[in-house]
Amino acid sequence: MKTMRRAFRHSLCIVHSALCIAFAATAALAEDYVLSGALQKTWTEMGPCPSVGNIIFPIEAKSCGGYTGIYSCTSSFVRAESGGIYSAIFQWDDGTYIKHVKANFKIEEEKLYVQGVRAGYITKSGSTPYPYDFNNQAYSSQTLATTLTGNGYGLKDLTAHVLLNGIRVTANPEGFGETSPGCGVVPLESGASLPVSCPAAWTNAAGDTAATCTGWKLFDVDGELVSSGPETSFTYVHPASGGYRRLEWQLAVEYKVAAAAGAGGTVSPTEQWVPANGTATIAATADAGLTFARWTGDVPGTAKYDNPAVFAVHAPGGATAQFLPAAGSGTWHWTGAGANALASTPANWAEGTAPADLANIVFDAGGEGKPCTWDLDIPLKSWLQTNYTGTVTFQTVYAETGFSKLRIRGDCTLHSGKWTHLANAAIYRQYRLYASVGGNMTIGPSASIDATDRGYSQQYVASTGAMRNLGNYHGGTYGGYGSWNNGLGTPHEGGIEPYGSITAPEDPGSGGLYRGGGAIRLDVAGVMTLEGTLLANGVLRDYYSGSGGSVYLRAGTISGSGSILANGQLN
Repeated sequence: MKTMRRAFRHSLCIVHSALCIAFAATAALAEDYVLSGALQKTWTEMGPCPSVGNIIFPIEAKSCGGYTGIYSCTSSFVRAESGGIYSAIFQWDDGTYIKHVKANFKIEEEKLYVQGVRAGYITKSGSTPYPYDFNNQAYSSQTLATTLTGNGYGLKDLTAHVLLNGIRVTANPEGFGETSPGCGVVPLESGASLPVSCPAAWTNAAGDTAATCTGWKLFDVDGELVSSGPETSFTYVHPASGGYRRLEWQLAVEYKVAAAAGAGGTVSPTEQWVPANGTATIAATADAGLTFARWTGDVPGTAKYDNPAVFAVHAPGGATAQFLPAAGSGTWHWTGAGANALASTPANWAEGTAPADLANIVFDAGGEGKPCTWDLDIPLKSWLQTNYTGTVTFQTVYAETGFSKLRIRGDCTLHSGKWTHLANAAIYRQYRLYASVGGNMTIGPSASIDATDRGYSQQYVASTGAMRNLGNYHGGTYGGYGSWNNGLGTPHEGGIEPYGSITAPEDPGSGGLYRGGGAIRLDVAGVMTLEGTLLANGVLRDYYSGSGGSVYLRAGTISGSGSILANGQLN
């Protein structure tokens, strides 16, 4: 059943079926449209709405049905584009995945219509709280429950608020300063006046965030710029014809970044103000006999082992430089004698402790070929594999907030054994093997870095950033088109296009009937000597194989007679 509530300046009208009680009213300023029940395939009229610009976010909606049949998930839809209103919220109770929820909308003859759409996977949750950043668009402002539909059309009990006559006060960016009136919707009669202002300069109570108002912009209902100015206060006059306007105060925001040194060195600068989304640079200098180890504090994962550290600033923060003896923290020998294969398990090392920052790592015959899963995000002094026949699997990820890169300050030598990375899932890009070596790297003839069968298990669709299961009738597409059969047309007709870069390849390969190859990236400051193999092949099968993955090697010098392969394969 559809229920519509319309709030007028001097009246209230509630419609349940044919029942209506009304009083004399002036022109409507705003209306709330409430749809009770699941959204359907057919278009449902919500009420008057001249343009999408009149929709005031968030739009609230509950989930409908799904794997659990629970109707308890409420999401705040905060963005409208390409004919849809969007939200991303958790799918499973443990927060492992995110579901993408979309409700189609259209405006015809100044009326808003809504249509239900199935939910679909988007990406893995990287962090909370929301908004979750997907392709630079924050689709959801909050998650109020953790169960969402997997079947049906996904939504019920939708509430939309539409402004028909007034102004919306905003700031760019939001959340800084104290505007008057505050950010939000202000209903206005035609021709009405409204004093508006924004502080010329503002600093938060903590003294680590500052904003300067540089002026204002006024937009119409279609998002077109009407006027602008440098003032921080003026009297706004609503058009005589009424309608919708949006006032956007322009703010320049800066954050304070502080730096300090631990025992054994100094840092510079100790304090700096950086524009929001700008870049900060901090450098550490070690005392004699010591070396820089890492930054602790608010330096992001991609820069916490760099000196100097250069990183984007999105909030105030601080960092402290840590120093260790230049010779490193010691040497650790792998035995694999623990209850699991994790490098972080002390019992897996002859020394009885897990490796520390700037450790020298040795895999030799004492490891008896026992596999290792490397889960330590620490900088290393050196790495040596000799007379070791096992496999080291690295948990390095694409996400910059995680274990994104193995860092070896000195030399890395693999005389034997194998390196690989964890396999990627069907629905998002997560794992690759990325290592940086500050000295020389050697891969002997009995050693390999092998990411075969570590790519996607389904076909990646670059145009949408999603996965597509094409069944048993295609080979994986990556740098070139995969095979296509069974009357499905061509990959191009199916929306499947090659993806990635031919000069800096970093993506996994796509799956066909079988999984694609993984991704290897090596940055070597000195000499890269390759006598063994670098492999990122798709799975070897008789038909419809996965595509090859990627190998991206950068070095001061490359030598050797080894091989580098990233092939899609057939028997």
